[in-house]
Amino acid sequence: MKSCEAERTFVKLEELPFIRAIGGVRLSLECRESIRVGEVTRDHNNSNDTPHFAWRCTLQDLDDAIYFLEGMLNCSTPCHQYLSGYIGSDATLVVSIGEYTDDIFES
Repeated sequence: MKSCEAERTFVKLEELPFIRAIGGVRLSLECRESIRVGEVTRDHNNSNDTPHFAWRCTLQDLDDAIYFLEGMLNCSTPCHQYLSGYIGSDATLVVSIGEYTDDIFES
């Protein structure tokens, strides 16, 4: 994975080919140096009923997340990693590999 090198990065995570958003949830990543504390917030101003969350973090937070994700990719056993969990966040972002089957989330 490549580090975030730009001063500001915005990515619609649910559109990436290796991410499966359940129930139409949308998740965007906004990465920039001016953010003091990373957080995941729910966008209450969206015009439809689809939940939208924004993960805002610093470039260093994103570099740390990439480091943790690379470790997961090299792991031969099921695992998970918390990428957020800040006090005041509307959601906690957790990445899981091999721990759950798709049907658990579809029921």
